[in-house]
Amino acid sequence: MADFSARNIRDRITGTITLRIPAENFEDVIKEIEKVGDLKEEKITLEDVTEQYIDLTARLNNLKRQEQRYLEILEMAVTVEEVLTVENQLGRIRGDIESMEGRVLYLDNRISLSTIQVHVSEPEPITHESGIQRVLTDVVDAFLSTIRGIIIFMGYFIPVAVFLTVAALLGRFIYLKLFKEH
Repeated sequence: MADFSARNIRDRITGTITLRIPAENFEDVIKEIEKVGDLKEEKITLEDVTEQYIDLTARLNNLKRQEQRYLEILEMAVTVEEVLTVENQLGRIRGDIESMEGRVLYLDNRISLSTIQVHVSEPEPITHESGIQRVLTDVVDAFLSTIRGIIIFMGYFIPVAVFLTVAALLGRFIYLKLFKEH
């Protein structure tokens, strides 16, 4: 097993298990997992890393040859400056080699092991409520949602209505003042 996580959602335990298994056992493990419960969804993705692996090993071999050549040059170096320059290049090359060797090991692992991720959850509880009870519950929920919507609407509408009323009265007052004076 590579990873496991679980959580409680509305009193139902759900979890995810990630398995790393030998590639040759992939189909057998899938069949065994499917026997455990009801399959809701299945997705299989294949990733071919052959070209990447070949390219990486070729580059790694070239770096190793380059390292060998710099070691030969280091033996011929005479001055301190020459030695430091060659050792600097050797350090860079060795860092690249280590990085590529790590990547090759990672690809070896990806090739030899398959990853299976399984999401599991407890079944929903079986309830014995009647159809009438469910309908009444839905009606009450709809009624409460409507009341909630009206309250929210009024919360927005009342301040706007007050503002428009004040603006209209002020406008009428100004209009009457201007025309009564003339």
